[in-house]
Amino acid sequence: MEQKDGQLTRELLYEGRIVQFSIPAAEILQSRTLEYLRRFTLELDIFDEQQNARYLANLHRIRELVRGDVEIRGSALQALESAGINLAGVYADDVRFRCIPPNFQEHPQASGLLCWHRDTFYSNASCQINLWIPLTACDRSNGIAFFPDYLDVAVKNNSAGFSLNQWNEAGGFQAFSESETGVKASTGLTYPSALVSPDLDRAFCPEVGPGHALLFASRHLHGTMPNLSGRNRYSLELRFCVVEDLQKADPALNVDNGSAGCFTREFRHAHSGERCPEWLCDRYERLTTRPAG
Repeated sequence: MEQKDGQLTRELLYEGRIVQFSIPAAEILQSRTLEYLRRFTLELDIFDEQQNARYLANLHRIRELVRGDVEIRGSALQALESAGINLAGVYADDVRFRCIPPNFQEHPQASGLLCWHRDTFYSNASCQINLWIPLTACDRSNGIAFFPDYLDVAVKNNSAGFSLNQWNEAGGFQAFSESETGVKASTGLTYPSALVSPDLDRAFCPEVGPGHALLFASRHLHGTMPNLSGRNRYSLELRFCVVEDLQKADPALNVDNGSAGCFTREFRHAHSGERCPEWLCDRYERLTTRPAG
């Protein structure tokens, strides 16, 4: 996928383009993750209390293994490069694994997965781009849904109550804890979301499966469709920012986010592995945060 330098990221961030493309390292990503799934099964009944506790514990183990897998991270970055992203200017999060069980939407603890949101509501930079890699076939019955009409349209939301520091203190993204009272896989805090109900008939739900990936602006209003497929949906995701976009710090990209913090502080450079500079994150947060009210 040939792109002039910066052209692709501009189209993603400013035009809301959602790009589907084939990835060169698909077999590595698939085989490494399936190896972990064989060791820690997720084919469990989440509506059975004991099995659900085992499911959450196994999910946590797989997430930790994926996050620490150098080969998976390298393959995800290779996918970015194949799409036309210059890795020399990329700061990226750890690769994260997700599982959406069948009928999860009926589980009493599924509210955090069901909300329509922008990643910006969770203190993710408004210039952040997401790489989403399905490991199973996805469509309207189990996939990801976008509402492109809302890209530059402010919606009522409760992001103003979100503090990244408080979130991290409560366990952060993909929180997990075990105690004598049981397993907890949530921060226990409010998951910021849109306070409107977009028309599902207008949702864009791309058909995408193993061997392919999606690139999209994290500021898209999006979320997970109810899983009616009868099987687990597995995926990997990598969030990243390009340094030029962090330096530009364009406040126009933030249409309605009021959260506090800058998640990009946790990102590492694609080549050197060094953390994104504190001063750059501080400046970005200062220049792009919406005033209260």
